[in-house]
Amino acid sequence: MHLKDLKKNTPAELVSMAEELGVEGASTMRKQDLMFSILKVRAESGAEIMGMGTIEVLNNTNATGQGGACGDGGAPYFLGDSNVTVAVADGEAGRCNAISWAFRNDTETARSFFDDFVTLP
Repeated sequence: MHLKDLKKNTPAELVSMAEELGVEGASTMRKQDLMFSILKVRAESGAEIMGMGTIEVLNNTNATGQGGACGDGGAPYFLGDSNVTVAVADGEAGRCNAISWAFRNDTETARSFFDDFVTLP
């Protein structure tokens, strides 16, 4: 299921989908809550869910004391405590920034680049 396809449904269609999935109180939910409930039920049943977006990592070292991007271009951003890399940091050698960007590695462009070097799932 792709999130963009789910967004195309009318509230009435989403209520029907949610009720078929056993979501309680579907007829009283807002569209956003219906979509979340549908995605949650599908995810819990093991369905693949896809969406598009941008991961933006904002880390203000003065405000948080958690460090920033200091010449770590290419450093991985992991998914939780796993070894699954979801993005790669930008950065310039010898320069520290309070704000850093993470570039997703699951986009078509990134995967096209990576498949020249590794076998992708």
